[in-house]
Amino acid sequence: MNGLLRLSLWWTRHRFAVVVAAAGAFFAVEALARPGGGQSYSGGGFSGGSRGGFSSGSSSSGSGDGGILIWLLFRLVVLAFQHPVVGVPLLVIAVVLTYFAKKTVSPSSGWSSGGSTNRSDVADRFGAFLQSNLTPQINQALAQAGVAPAGAPTAALDAIAQQDPNFSRPLFEDFLYTLFAKAHEARGDGKLDLLAPYITEPARRVLGGLGPVQDVRGVIVGAMNIVSVQGAGPPQGQTTVTTRFEANYTEVDAGGRTQNYYVVEQWTLRRQNNVTTKSPDEVSIHQCPACGAAQEQSGHGVCQYCGQRVDTGEYDWVVTDVIQLEKSGRQPQLTGTVPERGTNLPTIKDPAATTKLDALKARDPQFDYLQFQDRVRLIYGALNQAWVGKRWEKARPFLTNELFQSQRYWIEEYQKQRLTNHMDDAQLGRLDLCKVSSDRFYDAITLRVYARAKDYTTSDDTGKVVGGDAHLARAYSEYWTLIRRAGVKKATTTEANCPSCGAALEVNMAGECAYCGSTITKGDFDWVLSRIEQDESYRG
Repeated sequence: MNGLLRLSLWWTRHRFAVVVAAAGAFFAVEALARPGGGQSYSGGGFSGGSRGGFSSGSSSSGSGDGGILIWLLFRLVVLAFQHPVVGVPLLVIAVVLTYFAKKTVSPSSGWSSGGSTNRSDVADRFGAFLQSNLTPQINQALAQAGVAPAGAPTAALDAIAQQDPNFSRPLFEDFLYTLFAKAHEARGDGKLDLLAPYITEPARRVLGGLGPVQDVRGVIVGAMNIVSVQGAGPPQGQTTVTTRFEANYTEVDAGGRTQNYYVVEQWTLRRQNNVTTKSPDEVSIHQCPACGAAQEQSGHGVCQYCGQRVDTGEYDWVVTDVIQLEKSGRQPQLTGTVPERGTNLPTIKDPAATTKLDALKARDPQFDYLQFQDRVRLIYGALNQAWVGKRWEKARPFLTNELFQSQRYWIEEYQKQRLTNHMDDAQLGRLDLCKVSSDRFYDAITLRVYARAKDYTTSDDTGKVVGGDAHLARAYSEYWTLIRRAGVKKATTTEANCPSCGAALEVNMAGECAYCGSTITKGDFDWVLSRIEQDESYRG
C-alpha cells in the first residue's frame, strides 16, 4: 500500500505530462467507436462495408483493443488525473488485470495475432467484465470526491433536472452541437465575439488560436459525450459540465488551400444552479440570454441592449475552457472492409424501461408500442433508400436537424469520391426496448435495433466492389433514440404522410411540410430519430 501511495504522490507531480502523452493513444482508438458509427470518420483508414453514420460497421483499430476496454481505461486515467489518491490504485489494478488477461488468452483467440474480429470481441468482452467489477469502486470514489460518475452521464444529468425542472437532455445536446459548429465557423469568419454570451473570453482566445485560417466550413459533430458533471444541487452554487466532441471540419488558409481535419476537443461549461432552462422556442445562440435581443459584436460579454454582463453563467450555459486533444489532417476513407464489433455484447437496458413505457401510455392513451415499432421500420427503410440513392433530403422528414446535418456529410463524401454504398436486401429484425425518458419538453425512447444487409461499396466509375461483400449479408445492431414533444397525444404515423396534415410526405430542407407548412422534424407531431449509437460505444 505504501508503494501505491508513493505512486500517487509521483502522479500528482507528473500527471499532466503523462496524461497528455497518453491521451493521443486513448483517443485515437476510442474515436473509432462513437455514437452514429462513422467508420472512418476519424480517418483511421478502416471503413468499407459501412454506412458512415448509421451503420454498425464502425472501425476497429489496428491494436485490436475493444471499445469498452479503452473507454474504461480512459475513465480511470481521468479519475487518476483529477483524484490521484483514489484513481491511481484503481488504474494500476485495471492495467495489471488487463496484462494478465492478455497473457492468458490463447493466440488462436485473435488477441495476440491475426483475426481482428476475434481480438476485438475478446477485448470488448474482457472490458465489459472489468467494467462490471471495477465500476462500483470507480463510482464510489467519484461520489466521495463529489464528482458525478463519468460512466453514468444520464444519472449525472438527472441531478441537474432535480434543480431545474425545465432541463431537457435532448435540448441541452442540441445546444452543444449547435454551439460547437457555430464557434468553429465563427473563428474562421473572425466573428467569435458574436458568441461572447455563451463562450467566455479565455475560451474564445483558445478557439481563435487554433490556427491561422481564412475560413472554416463543413463542421460536422460525429460524437458528443458527457465526461463529468460537478456541483449540481445547491441553488447558490454552479454546475460544471465537461463534454468531449469528435468532429470533422475543413479549414481554408490564406492561400485558398483546403484541408479536412478530424478533431477531438474537450469543452467545459458552467451555469448557476438557480437558472431555469428556456423552452425550445426560446433557445438561440444568436440572442442575448438575458433579454432575447439579437447579438451584436462586442467582445466583452455585455449585451448592447440590456447592458447586462451575460458570460457569467447567470443566464445560460457558458463555455469556460476549451482543450483540443487531437487534430489530424485526414481524408475520409470509404473503401475497404471492416468486421462488425459489439453485435454480440449484452443489451444495455434500463431496468425501469417497461415501467416508464407504461407511464407514457397512461399519459397518451393513443400511443401503441406496436405502431411505434412500425414507425421505426418505416424510418429504417427511408434512411436506407436515401443513403443508397445519395439523396439524403429524402430522409429529412424523419430526422432531427442535428442528425440530418451530420449524416449529410457522408453523402457528400461518397459523391466527391464517386462511390456508392449499397444496402441490398436490408431487413430490420428484433427491436429491444432499452430506455424511456421524459422531461417537460420531450419524451424519448431508445431501442436496440437488429438488422442485416448485404453492405458493400462500389466505384461509380468502374462499378467494381471496393469494400464489403455483395453476396454475404452482415448482421449488425445499433441503439436508436427517437424523440417526441411532451404532451402530444395521437396515434403514431406509420405511413409516409405528414403527421400534421396527413398529406403525402414532402418537406423542404427546413423540415417544413410543403402543404401545411408545419415543421415536422422537431418531434412536435410524431416521433423522429435524434440519435444513433453503435452497440460497442453505447453507455446507456
